[in-house]
Amino acid sequence: VLDVRETTSAVTFRDTCGQSFTTYEGTWRVAALPGGARVTYELRARPAFEVPDFLVKRLFRRDAALLIARLRQAISS
Repeated sequence: VLDVRETTSAVTFRDTCGQSFTTYEGTWRVAALPGGARVTYELRARPAFEVPDFLVKRLFRRDAALLIARLRQAISS
């Protein structure tokens, strides 16, 4: 369950149930640029179960890259 807040330049979110993650919060920021926009994604997450840090970082990087690729595809369609 995410608590989502929107402003004119950002969307922030935070997990409120705390079942899978002890921390899960982040921000999407959008900045206008000449001829386009820059989208920045930040995520702070800590699983509620034991997982080596290097593995968690690798999984989140992979998932973030896939998410951003899907966003690019949706925008260009």
